[in-house]
Amino acid sequence: METLRRQFQAQLNERTQQNQALNQQLAELRQQLQSKEATLNETQAALESTHNQLNALREAQQALEGHLAETRDRLAESQTQAAQLTRQLEAARAELAQTRRQLAATRERLAATENGLQGCRSELTRCSDDLARVQKLEAQMSERLTAAEIDLMSMEQAMRDDDGDGVPNARDRCPATPAGFSTDARGCLHLELPGLRFSSGSARLGWKARAQLDDLAARLRSLPLHLEVQGHTDNVGKPELNQALSQRRAEAVARYLIRRGVAPEALEPRGYGDTQPVADNTTPEGRAQNRRVVLIEIPR
Repeated sequence: METLRRQFQAQLNERTQQNQALNQQLAELRQQLQSKEATLNETQAALESTHNQLNALREAQQALEGHLAETRDRLAESQTQAAQLTRQLEAARAELAQTRRQLAATRERLAATENGLQGCRSELTRCSDDLARVQKLEAQMSERLTAAEIDLMSMEQAMRDDDGDGVPNARDRCPATPAGFSTDARGCLHLELPGLRFSSGSARLGWKARAQLDDLAARLRSLPLHLEVQGHTDNVGKPELNQALSQRRAEAVARYLIRRGVAPEALEPRGYGDTQPVADNTTPEGRAQNRRVVLIEIPR
């Protein structure tokens, strides 16, 4: 379960890193957008400056044409100034041609500027679309991250083990098992007593068994438990005799614990005969292990 939790935590960290990467991409797109807007503003300023230059050139042209008319008037008044006026006129015409060429070049630059401005606007539109997609993706990732956090909280809740017996609360049939006792897969107390063995055909408690039961009684008498005292036998003899013998063994252990202070209502002796062996009945050692008593907690 701890491995699963770590894997899930790793997925959560990965999704958090992906979200951070997307946030960084969003910041970069925003910076690019601001740069494009600055370029657009500079282009618009250049366009306005070009328009002003064009107006100035037109005014210069008008001034030159007025000067040309005046020169012609003076040519009529004085033949002596004709050559000079002609040269001035040619110079003025050359200047006018140059001005017109400058005007044409300015118009070409203006057209190029307008094309660039249109490209900037297109790029700005694409950036806005990219920004919208990133924001949508960011919202989706945020939703997934929230769902993953909820799943993690649910998993942590399911993995809680309040009584510390190694069985999660969701599967624990005995959720208040005292500390210091072994439990089974259900989370219920399961006491195997190695010293509690019986001679063949006997239900008498030996001194080792009594010493172990004394210690067990001291631990059980203050606990609110309901235990099944299970008696078992080997497979020697008839099944019905083994059933009765196992019942006597369970009752002998229960009586001893009651005499040592365990509440009678906390114990329920029950014999199982030879139906639940834990060792091989074909060997003396295995049969000795099967002649036993086990205490199992009964879920409330």
